[in-house]
Amino acid sequence: MRKILFTILLLVTFTGLSAQKYEVGFTTGYSAFAMKDLKSSLENDFNIIPFETRIVSNFPSWISFGCYFLRKFGFYSIGVEYDFNSTAGRISSVDYSGNYSFDEWLNGHSFGLVNSFRFLRLGKFQAEAGFTVGYLYSTIKTNEYMQVADISTSYSFSYYSDSFYIEPGVSVSYLFPFMRIGAEIGYQFNKGGLIKTEEGEKTLISHQTDWSGFRIGFKAGIFPDALLRKTKKVRVLGDN
Repeated sequence: MRKILFTILLLVTFTGLSAQKYEVGFTTGYSAFAMKDLKSSLENDFNIIPFETRIVSNFPSWISFGCYFLRKFGFYSIGVEYDFNSTAGRISSVDYSGNYSFDEWLNGHSFGLVNSFRFLRLGKFQAEAGFTVGYLYSTIKTNEYMQVADISTSYSFSYYSDSFYIEPGVSVSYLFPFMRIGAEIGYQFNKGGLIKTEEGEKTLISHQTDWSGFRIGFKAGIFPDALLRKTKKVRVLGDN
């Protein structure tokens, strides 16, 4: 009886292990950002400048890039991901006497814990719902430049902010033997990070970065374990 139970335990264990899969992939897409404080601040700066200028860019939506690693347990997957987002604001003025510009560049680095659940599978197609919880670190650089005739001045500053976020979403994908490709849509809720100087001090005006917004993208992942098993089979057949 003990031998039978031990055999069943081994079969269950190894069957479970063989069913587990790893996935490594990358993502790219289009992200929208709230950035209410920074958009409002740029508009205020525009209004108080004593000469004619125009807002060229006011923190628009932009392309995002990322990568991820997942471990699959049947219909459930858990893993980690990294996403990079960027946006910018710009005020500019150019005429015969000189030029003026004020630029703000933002980069957002997201490090998240991914949880997803497969709720539908039709042949090679599958649909998943999930959420990511993570930490978001932002870098902010500003540069103000003015040139009148042959005289020019320039001022540059660097800041940072950090915060946390949660991003629920859904995805659909098509499975191949060693990989899958798919599309996903979600919404990131960003708590908002207080902007600080490089020394960690608060700025004179308490502004926050807010990367909240819709996320639409594509992803492609490779199953390393399945690829290795196929490679081993090919080698065995080649040796024979």
